[in-house]
Amino acid sequence: MGLHCDIPDSAVLTFGRGLPGLDAHEFVILKPDGLEPIVLLQSVDNPHIGLPAIPCRSVIAGYEVQLDEDDRAELAIGDQDDEPSLLYLAVLLMGNDSGPYCNMAAPIVINARNNRGCQVAGVDSPYATLHPLSGS
Repeated sequence: MGLHCDIPDSAVLTFGRGLPGLDAHEFVILKPDGLEPIVLLQSVDNPHIGLPAIPCRSVIAGYEVQLDEDDRAELAIGDQDDEPSLLYLAVLLMGNDSGPYCNMAAPIVINARNNRGCQVAGVDSPYATLHPLSGS
């Protein structure tokens, strides 16, 4: 029950630990027309699992996250030279009566050099879990 299109292996992102609350470990990034910079993190195996997301640095310029040893191992990051290859995505959330929010405290981090990803726990993060997009 996967996506009904040809996906090159080089486009598949692997989340070894999965993503919290989702029964999926392989995703692709889809870029819906007219929604830039919003992307869809779509499960390869289950078309019903997709997360709208936005690059964190398009919301907060200079966005940075401290990766712990487990996160660095999961992403196979060897040293500081790998840092520029990291993509940080914030999952979009809808508020009840207000505009959309994104979770800046617990970003999804993807190592573009090897297509490995993980969600970083937002423990002691200086960023909000409900950061309003309208006020960015």
